[in-house]
Amino acid sequence: MKNWSFTNPKNLMINYRLKKLLNWFGILSLILISGCSSVPLYHPSTGAIDSTEVTDSEAEQAWADVLQRGVNSKGQIDFQKIAGSPDSLHRFLSYIGRTKIENPGGSDLARQKALAFYINSYNAMAMYGVIHKEFPVDFDSLYDRARFFKLTTFKVGGRSISLSNYENNVIRPLNEPRIHFVLNCMVRSCPRLPQVPITAAKLDEQLDFYAREFFNSEKHVRVDTPNKTVFFSRILGFYKDDFVNEHESENLISYANRFRKNPIDESFNVDFIPYDWSVNYQVNP
Repeated sequence: MKNWSFTNPKNLMINYRLKKLLNWFGILSLILISGCSSVPLYHPSTGAIDSTEVTDSEAEQAWADVLQRGVNSKGQIDFQKIAGSPDSLHRFLSYIGRTKIENPGGSDLARQKALAFYINSYNAMAMYGVIHKEFPVDFDSLYDRARFFKLTTFKVGGRSISLSNYENNVIRPLNEPRIHFVLNCMVRSCPRLPQVPITAAKLDEQLDFYAREFFNSEKHVRVDTPNKTVFFSRILGFYKDDFVNEHESENLISYANRFRKNPIDESFNVDFIPYDWSVNYQVNP
């Protein structure tokens, strides 16, 4: 009988490949089971969520309450606390479920209102998703990421949509790359989750603030001068086309320098910081 010891490098490779194959098989199975729908379907119009109409100002106040109570200055989230008193989050999700954005690119004001709504709603739905997945540790595996971001849907404006579809097919087409410094999928390598709602009235000011914070943080940008290399958050790799195009910048360093206190030499090589998919739980001091 062969010794299938985990110390055998060949067997380690077999186990790695098997695990990878099972991950892909799991993703494919979920897609086949769900068809064009979702697994599972989270609709905030059901259950304990208040079914009464929520006004724009009430919705903003509800989201402000969630952020103030559940998010610390580091952007870490106390999911347990939010889940223990969920009324404000439920009210905001109820508002999201009913609110339709008409002609988001019709005017500057319409675009600002749409972007503010999209950013706040994306962050709230991601937060809600973590709570209803019963507080996962991370989304390290392809299977877990596919299930959470692609196959789980939420109700927005009366229709079901996944976080991935919402970001890529609704938010990004408005061509505002600074969204990537405020959209938060609730994991550690995301930008800091704002403690206040994004608003249409202050949209440009807020997006600039969080972009500057992002590009001047060693968490997201690390400059290795001796080796002439800059390490960016992988967010800039995931969405490179949003930053490098005829309307924005010639390269990632050029884009970053728009917000940097200390500009980076554009001749430096570019690499990326490994992405931490651990859920960004609040750590008590």
